[in-house]
Amino acid sequence: MDLLVTVYPSALAGLGPARWLWGTHAVVKSVGKHFGIPACYVGPLKIEELDLTPDVAIEPAESIGDRYASVENALRKAIFFSGARRIGVVSVGYTAYTSWALKRLAGSGASVDLVILDSSPPDTDEKRSTEDASGLPVTRFHWQSYAATPDVSQRFYLCSTYRYDPVVVAHRVPQDMSGEVLVGRHPYPKEYEDFIRSTKPARRQSRGKSISVVCSGDYWGELAVGKWMTRPQYGSMVSGTMALMRGIELAARTVGPITVSLDKCGYDALEQVGYENAPEVITLAPFSPLPHPEHLAMLKGSDLLIARGGNQTNAVAAATLMEVPFVFWDVPAHRYMQTGQTNAPAISQGLLRGVNFDASWELIAKAIVEELAGGGSRCQRRLEEFLQTPTLEETLIRTFRLG
Repeated sequence: MDLLVTVYPSALAGLGPARWLWGTHAVVKSVGKHFGIPACYVGPLKIEELDLTPDVAIEPAESIGDRYASVENALRKAIFFSGARRIGVVSVGYTAYTSWALKRLAGSGASVDLVILDSSPPDTDEKRSTEDASGLPVTRFHWQSYAATPDVSQRFYLCSTYRYDPVVVAHRVPQDMSGEVLVGRHPYPKEYEDFIRSTKPARRQSRGKSISVVCSGDYWGELAVGKWMTRPQYGSMVSGTMALMRGIELAARTVGPITVSLDKCGYDALEQVGYENAPEVITLAPFSPLPHPEHLAMLKGSDLLIARGGNQTNAVAAATLMEVPFVFWDVPAHRYMQTGQTNAPAISQGLLRGVNFDASWELIAKAIVEELAGGGSRCQRRLEEFLQTPTLEETLIRTFRLG
């Protein structure tokens, strides 16, 4: 292996994906250092919050086709002007931009092992390979680009807090890739995992139980419809949030007052649909995006997390490491990111509890009350499972045949 490359081919969609990118590149650099292989990062402009600057920048693009061209140009500068003949690439995000570019650039004696890292396969059932008049793809998921060639091998690495059989998402995995779908834990360096586990809880500001609803504010934004959420998926966010709050109210009448920490965008969405709080049992504590250490401290100080995405998300990975009880909240629904499918094995094994967006208030309350009362043993089992799940570093060493 002559060169290792981390790629983030899309525009950054918040600090969650950015933290994956930061962690992935830290792991790639660590592997490169251990085996004496140079490593570089190709992606958007500098991310100030994470002190991450690309070695080769991917220029902004006006259209999907322009994005494909920008990624190809950046990778040409980073890889094929370097003279490297055997290249290992980790592309963060399930889009086809990197795949398409590498297949156009490889050959002439150069070979590429590509690992595509995300929490699910491409989030679409439309397996199209349409191109415009200039030959540039018109969809983020250009299906033919995922197919392996003699010069480019491709595999998906699905991030999870526990191991599961990827057959549950097989219908969305391109069938002409190089090998099995890889399932491994979130792309965190060991030092970052240790940092999470050492986090001190935030100081309590009120009496009673504390529940944090963990979901990025973007999910409550109607502007996402047509971009990365469908109209029914957005509808499930709105109705699901209302049902969740009613379920928390019912739980509070059993366990006593509850303070609910919720992203301000979720709070605003509740107001817009006419939600009226029950102040005798519920205190709402809306927050804007917090500095990362403060966000971790809020999670650590919670009696319970109710988390979108379950095994796929940074927040649940952090909760697992900190042994904080949580309930998986399946929103957006309607097969968004296949979260229902990837969390179903853990629910059936008793590793976690889950509630659907359309669950009854009584069912939601029951899950909350029971997890508050007896979630500790489940936390320990989840941590044990997480620590037994292969790391990204172990996977890259094996996949790139470095060991």
